[in-house]
Amino acid sequence: MQRLLIGLLILTGLLMGRSVLAQRSDTYQQQVDTATFQMLRATLEFLASDTKTFGSVSRPKCDDCTTDGDLQSFITENKLQRADQLVRDGRQKSQDLQRRSPLTSPDDVNRVLSGLQTFLMDKVTSGIGRRHRLQLPTYSAYRTELDQIVAEAVTVPIPENALAQNLDPEPETDTSSVPLSPQNEPVTNETKGMIDYGFWAFWLSILNLAGLLYALGRRKPAAAPVETRQAVGSEQINEVSHRVKVVENERVKLENRLRKVEEERSQLQTRLQSMETVAQRTEQNVNTIRDTLSSLGSGIVSARSGESAARPVQPADARPPVQQRPPAPPQQPGPASPQPSTQAPPAPQSLRQGQSPQPAQPANRMKPKVTTFFARTADLGDGFSVNGLVNAPDRDTVFEIQLINDGQATYRVTDNADAQRMALSDPYSFLNETCTYMTQPQPGSRIRTDQPGKLALQGEKWTITDKAQISFI
Repeated sequence: MQRLLIGLLILTGLLMGRSVLAQRSDTYQQQVDTATFQMLRATLEFLASDTKTFGSVSRPKCDDCTTDGDLQSFITENKLQRADQLVRDGRQKSQDLQRRSPLTSPDDVNRVLSGLQTFLMDKVTSGIGRRHRLQLPTYSAYRTELDQIVAEAVTVPIPENALAQNLDPEPETDTSSVPLSPQNEPVTNETKGMIDYGFWAFWLSILNLAGLLYALGRRKPAAAPVETRQAVGSEQINEVSHRVKVVENERVKLENRLRKVEEERSQLQTRLQSMETVAQRTEQNVNTIRDTLSSLGSGIVSARSGESAARPVQPADARPPVQQRPPAPPQQPGPASPQPSTQAPPAPQSLRQGQSPQPAQPANRMKPKVTTFFARTADLGDGFSVNGLVNAPDRDTVFEIQLINDGQATYRVTDNADAQRMALSDPYSFLNETCTYMTQPQPGSRIRTDQPGKLALQGEKWTITDKAQISFI
């Protein structure tokens, strides 16, 4: 019985309170709709004053506009481009602001209209092509008009509920001087009928609250059955156990993933070490091959030098052997006549002294032949080592070296395409220390030696005295 009474009291109170709130909400809704229309109309009139964007308009004011159709006619007549979209966006913004919370107080009205005012002003004055409107003479009046619309909507007197109207005493009318008649008889509560609906709602709400407090005060809290408590406890325990199992499964999955990542890392580390070992072995093999080639080059140079020294030099002033003439026959005695001397000319002083004939030195010494060698790179930085030169070109010999004499030589970049590609792949290592760039390298270009470089032999090193000048074509 108590439960039924409490339910009836609560239902009656809710119905009465809802009717009062609905009456207030409708009033606030009407105020917001009216103010929204006025703000949109003021915004369109402000846009019509922007002669820079829309030119001169035929109808600057929309005083007789009372509906959205009138606003659309104003837009069409003045050719306000995209203003119809602004009206739709303003309506949508007002509805969005109203959905956040119901309109139950003037503060809610102020919140909706202030947000709509900020939205409209940003739409017409912010962005490229709109900032000049802040300097229009009508901007100040437009902003003041929006503030006034918001203030009037918030401060419009709202009729209080029926309770307040009925609680105010009615003014007494002096009827002493008016003759009583059927038309001017005093009106009593009986002739007015029932009291206003709001009056009943107020008192019924008070009675509902009192009855609810009374019923709750007399009601004793009943202890929950033991079975119910146990069931609730079992459900909670099962839920906690399920969560623990889920967390444990996630932990196991993470451990497995971590183990796999660790194994992959170990495999990658092993591969990296193997690659480093192979790289070291390759470098050692390259160094060994380079040393072998250097030794072979040195042996060939020495062999050529020995052949040049062992070749005999024909003296320039060598004379053919003197042939002895046969003895002349005896002549008859007669007058004396000069007889030619048959004695051989005296031998040179060196021969008379028993010395062996020495070859005479040439009057003009012959220049040595120009010998060409090849080098992969300037292995000494500012020059080439003698041991690093080879006699035959290869696909990785970038430089050609031509000997002028025993102490001087010139060098240039080879024309071999493979060697040039290798040099262009790493110009810092092959070309920067040995060449001067006349042009900058480009992808797919070739190297042309404009002027060979010069070398001078200093011990076991051909030192660069003048860098070669190259171009990239």
